Amino acid sequence: YALPRASISPTPRDVLDPWEVRTPDGSVSLTFKPLHAHRESRELGVVSSRFVQPLGLFRGTVEVAGRTLVLQDVPGVTEIQDVHW
Repeated sequence: YALPRASISPTPRDVLDPWEVRTPDGSVSLTFKPLHAHRESRELGVVSSRFVQPLGLFRGTVEVAGRTLVLQDVPGVTEIQDVHW
């Protein structure tokens, strides 16, 4: 099922702070609680990469096809990647 693009608001100050994940139409309303984060930074001359992959638990609701799915501590992964070249 296609869902609208979600946004994270507000952007967490630290990747291990809770994330609020929402869609403009309200079909996705989740909180992501990171438990651990894999981090990797590379400086390769003209190319640089910063990668953070928090692992944690999702809690909230997702509305799909007229049904509201309730998520309660569902394991998941998010990702932040910043690449310059």
